[in-house]
Amino acid sequence: NTTIAATNKGVFTLNTNTKQWVEVVSQSETGNATKIVSTSQGKILIGTDNGVLVSDDNTFSNYTVVDFTSALDIDTKVTDLKVASDGKITVSNKSLVYTSDDGGNSYKPLDLGLSINLISSIAVDGNGNIYIGTLSNGLFKSSNNGVTFAKVNGSLENVNVIDFQTQGNKLFVQTDNSI
Repeated sequence: NTTIAATNKGVFTLNTNTKQWVEVVSQSETGNATKIVSTSQGKILIGTDNGVLVSDDNTFSNYTVVDFTSALDIDTKVTDLKVASDGKITVSNKSLVYTSDDGGNSYKPLDLGLSINLISSIAVDGNGNIYIGTLSNGLFKSSNNGVTFAKVNGSLENVNVIDFQTQGNKLFVQTDNSI
């Protein structure tokens, strides 16, 4: 069992014998590491300023850096990274959302049909609905695998969505100063 830390100073594993953290990926390669997730197949993915790091083992001794934007976008800074229960991986930068059906090796952009910016968070609920939170335009929902999105702020007074989580059919939203 390996403990991995994704930080603003790189990626580290904990040596259980010495109780010391060991750098496995330097900050110069990652920039800030913003998110860490694992798949049911045992892959570990870390969202960074420079793309997505993908490792097939839990020691992170062998990994690849994946440019999820496929040169469509120069912004490789990950704002969020999620793995859905069906294994689909979703990653976002400030302006676009990308999905992967092959364990994070390649990504395709979702055509949001929206002119939104400052994407902060993404989630997929138990029904397969995709949610996008932004730092200026509120919350958006797609019920058709990202083909179309609709604004779903409802009674949400603050449109600066920091993060949110799904639990079954429930959605928990965190904003910068109100619910």
